[in-house]
Amino acid sequence: MPNPPNRRKSVRYASIENRAWLSWGAEDDSIPVPARVWDISHSGASVLVEQPPPSRPDQDSAWFRMEQPAPSDWAEVKVVAILPLTKKLLWWRGRVVGHLIRVKFVGSCPYDIFRTATYGDQLNGTSKDNMSSEYDGILWR
Repeated sequence: MPNPPNRRKSVRYASIENRAWLSWGAEDDSIPVPARVWDISHSGASVLVEQPPPSRPDQDSAWFRMEQPAPSDWAEVKVVAILPLTKKLLWWRGRVVGHLIRVKFVGSCPYDIFRTATYGDQLNGTSKDNMSSEYDGILWR
């Protein structure tokens, strides 16, 4: 049986150990939630959070930024899906232990966020001026 076509527009990259923030609401009423990037691509990311997001976060823009291994600027994202993560206590019942939130960047993923989520401190000796932020539609160059 042939493999189904890949529905993704860009390649997903596994993240390194990191800390990030996901925030909902207006600047004055924002609700920041500690997060961790699971994987990331040019167009979006999968983010793990312990606290449930506020009701109907898909109605507004959300904001995302990396905290560690290096802080980044805030980037606007749209919530695509919220999936509860459960820990099975019994075969028929589980307890929600967090959420996987799939987000899509408004525009494209800022290079400093992509770099921090995938390479972190490994690139500290490299000048940002010498690094390409060029994207060919599928891969970073």
